[in-house]
Amino acid sequence: MPRMRREMTRRRFLKAAGASTAGALLAAAGGRRAEWSARAEERAELRFVFWGSINERNGVERMIASFNASHPNIHVTPQYIPTTGDTYTEKLTAMLASGDPPDAAYVTGAVAFAYAQAGRLMDLSKYIKADPSQLLPNAFYRFGNQIVGSSIGEISVLYYSKDLFEAAKVPPPPSDAKDAWEWDQFVEIARKLTRDRNGNDATSSRFDPNNIATYGIAINTAPTSWLPLVWSNYGNFANDFGTRLTLAEPQAVEAVQRVQDLIHKYHVAPTPAAMQQMPATEILMQSRRVAMDLNGHWKVLDYSHVNGLRWDMGALPRLKRPASLLVASARVIFASTKHPDEAYQFYRYHIDPKAVDLFKDGLWMPPQRVYYDDPATTDTWINGKPGVYPPGAKQLLVSYVKHYIPHPAPEYWLRNLNQIYAKAVNPAFDRVWTGKASARQAMDQAAADAKPLMQGRWN
Repeated sequence: MPRMRREMTRRRFLKAAGASTAGALLAAAGGRRAEWSARAEERAELRFVFWGSINERNGVERMIASFNASHPNIHVTPQYIPTTGDTYTEKLTAMLASGDPPDAAYVTGAVAFAYAQAGRLMDLSKYIKADPSQLLPNAFYRFGNQIVGSSIGEISVLYYSKDLFEAAKVPPPPSDAKDAWEWDQFVEIARKLTRDRNGNDATSSRFDPNNIATYGIAINTAPTSWLPLVWSNYGNFANDFGTRLTLAEPQAVEAVQRVQDLIHKYHVAPTPAAMQQMPATEILMQSRRVAMDLNGHWKVLDYSHVNGLRWDMGALPRLKRPASLLVASARVIFASTKHPDEAYQFYRYHIDPKAVDLFKDGLWMPPQRVYYDDPATTDTWINGKPGVYPPGAKQLLVSYVKHYIPHPAPEYWLRNLNQIYAKAVNPAFDRVWTGKASARQAMDQAAADAKPLMQGRWN
């Protein structure tokens, strides 16, 4: 917060020092006020708007306090908005419309491009080119020839319970993506891990799918779960020109059908409706109700806080090749900032794993190449805080980021993505998850509904 200044009135001066010395004291006070004023004018005042859980809020605020302490000529004020999605965007957009924009903020990819199109975002290109710390190429949001934002790296992984795997006497998921299970092997293991309340696993003829005590896997229904499997089968979300949704092509349809079968054919995963009635997946794993969780890297923060849970992370199953997805919200600087150089200093600081605990805490993955290329530097992140990352994390995360992210996520390049999801993709997947349509039927409808919404690429 801005430094508090004490204003001393003439009466207080006279009372404290007597009339004979009041003039000298006032002159001295005037000199100090001039000095304080000069310092205030020299200091760049910035405001950073962000969302997140309480853990994330605390981590970001610690980072900002550290930045302020180490940069006396810059002062950043955090502004936390607890909600995400449309409400967050509405509040941020209202700030811009009212003439009270922040200097930097989190935004979603789609919002970043909308703001860039309106001329609201600062082009980071000159700063990025001059920055000696190379960022991962998939981390940039590019608008034409501008870089309007970058993201913290987040990938999809498979979490699992060591206790449940040992009890079922099945091997754990590989910790190197190149060794990822073939799909049929994964399904068989998920069936052995799934048990009804009579102790029968899903491979038994006596298994009761209406009375399940432990599911083999929980599936996050967001694209972070199903899109890596589409990529694994050499399918894609859209064509390279961004003019056609390609989820109705055979490779994508097969992958989506495989995911649906986990729920409605093999009964190894709960339906999304059932998941809504359950606690978070780390709690489900602790209570032995779920053996595996297909989810994002950011869940490390949650898993590491569950007392007594023996867990680890492994590679996603593959169809034809190992694949994961890297995606995260955009970090942007607004073009209206009065202090662009200072804003980039803060921008650079807040994505530095040496400065921000949230990397070591398991919420964020570093966007810098060196954390994947240099094992010693990787250790400063993965092993920087004992008890956070499990043993399999280092090899897994490095192997995925370096070798098995086949495409930039649609958030980084596809125009009109929010509408495509809302009006075409999400309704189709709702039918997939509920079993009301096959993958072929649902994806054909998605492609038809998306046709008038496809507007090409941002870059």
